[in-house]
Amino acid sequence: MRAMGLLLLLLLISTTSFAQPRGSVRAPHSTTTCYRLEEDQRTKRAFVSREDYESELDRWSHVSRPAVGPIDLFLAYRTYRAEKAHAETLTVDKAKHCYIGCTIGLATSAKVADYAGWLKEFQDLTDCDPTTHFEDADSIATSRGAHMGARDRTECSTLCEAEFDPTPKPGTTY
Repeated sequence: MRAMGLLLLLLLISTTSFAQPRGSVRAPHSTTTCYRLEEDQRTKRAFVSREDYESELDRWSHVSRPAVGPIDLFLAYRTYRAEKAHAETLTVDKAKHCYIGCTIGLATSAKVADYAGWLKEFQDLTDCDPTTHFEDADSIATSRGAHMGARDRTECSTLCEAEFDPTPKPGTTY
């Protein structure tokens, strides 16, 4: 989740990726060594070859995503920073992604949250950091949160917990 915030901030500075709804995106690090550190979501182990890693990177870079502007990204980043602490209190990782997507959707639009979810997973795939994990399901959970139709952040929390953690702790309130 921390990587999402950093990535959104960095993208505010660089306008080159704002208008790219589809197509190939360049990884920020060299794929020469990154594949040895990144986890293949299918095997839950490091990629076995550079070719496998590049194939997954190419596949993800061609996943459909909306184009968003710098103001939307700023608002998404501001929302992420404001809501990160609460997201971390949720016990299931997908509920955390859902909650962040929902609150970004409330602050901006579902389209911006969809992009932020895609972007966060792109970052996880290309950051050469073995402690972050790329998963299509994380982006889907972010998008699910954005499209839930919640009216406020309390409802985001309730709906995301119900969707991804059907047995919340008794007495838990927002």
